[in-house]
Amino acid sequence: MRMAIMNDGGYGAEVHKFRANGITAKVAIHGRGDLAAATTGFGLHGASVTQLRHLAPLFKEHQGANIGTLWDVHIDDLIPSRACRRVQNGEA
Repeated sequence: MRMAIMNDGGYGAEVHKFRANGITAKVAIHGRGDLAAATTGFGLHGASVTQLRHLAPLFKEHQGANIGTLWDVHIDDLIPSRACRRVQNGEA
C-alpha cells in the first residue's frame, strides 16, 4: 500500500475560502509536521517530498519493499485545487 498526502501546511480548502473572502487564514494554517517520521513510528516507510524529482526514486524503492509507504508531498499553499477554484470562482 502506498499513500501520498498532499500537504499544504493548513486545512486546505478553508485556507483558500478565507483568503477568497478577505479573511486572514492564520487560524487555518498549522504548519507542516513531520508526517514521514510519524509513519516510521508505526513501522512503515515514510518520506517527505519537496521536489518532484524525488518521486521516481521513492516509487522504485516502494516497489522493491514489502511494506506500506506514506509520502508527505509538500504543495504550495497559495494555489487552490481545481475543485476549489470551480466552487469559489465558477471556473470550469
